[in-house]
Amino acid sequence: MSTLSLSLISSATAQETRFKALAGAFCEMTQSIGIQLEPYSDGSLSKFRSLPPEIQTQKLAAFETYFRCCERAVRSGIGLSDGISLLKAILKDLGLHINEDTASLLTNAEVIEVYRNDLTQLFRNLRFLEICSYPLMDLYVHEISELYRRPHVLTDATIREFTQVLTSTDRKPLFCDVPDHFLEEIFSPGKHKFYIRHKLIAPVMNEKGEVVAAVSSLWANLLLPGETGLSNVKPLSP
Repeated sequence: MSTLSLSLISSATAQETRFKALAGAFCEMTQSIGIQLEPYSDGSLSKFRSLPPEIQTQKLAAFETYFRCCERAVRSGIGLSDGISLLKAILKDLGLHINEDTASLLTNAEVIEVYRNDLTQLFRNLRFLEICSYPLMDLYVHEISELYRRPHVLTDATIREFTQVLTSTDRKPLFCDVPDHFLEEIFSPGKHKFYIRHKLIAPVMNEKGEVVAAVSSLWANLLLPGETGLSNVKPLSP
């Protein structure tokens, strides 16, 4: 085996070890506020190993950035369950911000996420992690289409709304027109199913005022076993 091949193997092993350590540390942080998460599984690690080295580096970097920002926010006195304050702190840490009009429309009862222009995720609050049954690492090493099942037309509609916000010049929130729908976990241990209602998508700006990302909020209700409709949905408590 060549020296280059051995070097690549060594680098990949080091990245996997680091990812495992960071995922474990994040789960210890959430455990301190009563949220039990599984950091990774054998499947998570197998998927990570299957990725090209440059993609492994990107996935690890994305999670480490999120983790370090959360860590600094907690050290400054912000609770992990305070999604709005956590969002503002992490965006500030990254040199980004949202309008106060947008912030006033968000609540901690919602799933809040931030995506860059290329639709890579920068931030998620803990609301969805509370009811998701995937190990944490799965959410970073898999594409969303590998994790969740919903009609493609709804995915396309959501992407169009993101694009509209990212290319708009008025900096105002867009109230979503995507129909309510079900979202199903494809291969998770719990095979959870959710009722999803999109609320809004709004621009995230850098220090120059340029739109470089978008924040979204939605309601996600976990369906209990055997339930099939909205009337049987168990809502998340505020």
